[in-house]
Amino acid sequence: MTRVFWVRVCVVLQMCLSGALPASSPAKSYYDTLNVKPTATINQIKENFRKMAMKYHPDKNKSVDAETKFREIAEGKQKNLCFVCSQNEIDEIPTM
Repeated sequence: MTRVFWVRVCVVLQMCLSGALPASSPAKSYYDTLNVKPTATINQIKENFRKMAMKYHPDKNKSVDAETKFREIAEGKQKNLCFVCSQNEIDEIPTM
């Protein structure tokens, strides 16, 4: 699939999830939420998301803040992937 497709998917996800997920605290970045570096690849972001989603999924984790943490993780994945996809698109713009 093309990167343009993934950028569009990210935009649609952002629009759909913007009202459903609470905003993260401003002191913590989306990279911190997923325990990845700002230079992380798409595969690293997805891998860390899967690990953390399994750990904090409300059906598997019965703690009080599991659902909130799970939502933060989902929002972090969505925001990070959108940013990485858009950066890849910018990098591919031909120069004159």
